[in-house]
Amino acid sequence: MRAVLGPLLAAALGSLFLAVAAEAADPQAKLARDTIVVYPILGDIGPSYVGTVRSEVSHLVDDRGARILVFDISSPGGDLVSGFQIADLLLELRSKKNVDVYAYIGNRTQARQAAAIVALAAPTIVMADDTRIGEIIAESGEGDQTRLLAIAEANGYPRALIEGMASTTTDVYELIGGTIDGRRFVTRKELDAHVDGRPQARAALQPRLLTQPGKALLLDEKQAFDCKISNKTATSIDYLVTDYGLDGELLRAHRDFDRLSGPLSDSAWARFLDYAFVKFLLIVIGIIGVAIEFKMTGTLLPGGIGLTAFLIFFLGGWANGNVQWPEVAMFLVSGVLIAVEIFVIPGFGFAGLSGLALLFASLVLALRPSGQLTVEVVVNDSILVIASLAVAIVGIVSFLWVFPKLGFAERSGIVRSTNLAGGPAHPGADPETGSFDFLLDKVGTLLTDCRPVGRARISGREVDVVTDRGFLARGSEVRVTRVEGNRIVVSDLV
Repeated sequence: MRAVLGPLLAAALGSLFLAVAAEAADPQAKLARDTIVVYPILGDIGPSYVGTVRSEVSHLVDDRGARILVFDISSPGGDLVSGFQIADLLLELRSKKNVDVYAYIGNRTQARQAAAIVALAAPTIVMADDTRIGEIIAESGEGDQTRLLAIAEANGYPRALIEGMASTTTDVYELIGGTIDGRRFVTRKELDAHVDGRPQARAALQPRLLTQPGKALLLDEKQAFDCKISNKTATSIDYLVTDYGLDGELLRAHRDFDRLSGPLSDSAWARFLDYAFVKFLLIVIGIIGVAIEFKMTGTLLPGGIGLTAFLIFFLGGWANGNVQWPEVAMFLVSGVLIAVEIFVIPGFGFAGLSGLALLFASLVLALRPSGQLTVEVVVNDSILVIASLAVAIVGIVSFLWVFPKLGFAERSGIVRSTNLAGGPAHPGADPETGSFDFLLDKVGTLLTDCRPVGRARISGREVDVVTDRGFLARGSEVRVTRVEGNRIVVSDLV
């Protein structure tokens, strides 16, 4: 079975690393000052992506001398903390490094949450056809909203519109017939304070409601242009370059990466490992590998692959800022407790339950930085871990239960009876066949309490058993009623 098990698990693990390879380059060559560098913002914006953007953009600006950056946003959003971190980078590029920054929201992109924050950090926003910007919805209340307003106001975007994007309860009006203190866009609170119950004053301003009940403000490209959020509408970045009179060479950061930044940053691997599906797959492989190792103790191969998957999971989390020492310690302690439950005090007691609880908690907490943990986030991450456990259980059962029973597996010699070929016979099994069938209907005595798993001495052999009904105390006499592979089912003689 190891001949099949090894390639199967190794192939699954290896498939995680089919990432893009980078071309060699001269990282020191300077760009012409009028070179226009297009840097893409793609996919969900998360902690690992911040590291990638910082590393690559810093290289472009500090090492290669880029002075015109167009951020091509084709991202649906992401977490706000990461969005603010990239926004701070854009503000720093302008204020401290004299870089001209543009944001281009590509065709059919709905820039929400973090993607909208990144766009608003640029003083010039250009939107393509069928695009949207808004619905930022500040998660931590006034703190996020204050930070967002500071970023937007630094670029001259109307305060009321940003407040509407950050909240589902803020009504925003456009004043068709006048202004309030020179402002064309106001919140309901500002409008009510100004008119002070005077219907004629309100009617003269001709307020038009922009927000929808219970929803944060989301503007399409035409509305964004009318509201002074977007400066232009352009069908491509080429038109943006032409409209703003940028006549330097146009380079795209990843298509022309060999001319811009040299090899891809190591953080690209961290970003790859931060994808939810990759983390899901690593957890599944880890659990399956370790569980199969427990079932065929001594072979080391499945356990090694499983532990490698967990190692990659935690190293990726460490690189992304999701994992710190508490999560690592919880995971290691959970492994010790589960091993103690299996090998030292067989049963299903305190050690096993505590180990499983710690394992679950460590995996959930390792999915996000502690600063991003909210009830909603914990629930969503718990669902991912539960789904991983469910898939892993199906995989374990399929492998250890279904596969050995297939006729071709035994005929080909991959398995002998229900014992895995190439692995050691289970303690107490028939050394010739690796089977426990000879114990059927035999009588023995429990050596430990069964809850419902424990150990018994049957026909002079110590074996792991499981009861067919609940708890049985140590010393009880039992009879073997079923043998299902390596699973010996016993019942009380009383």
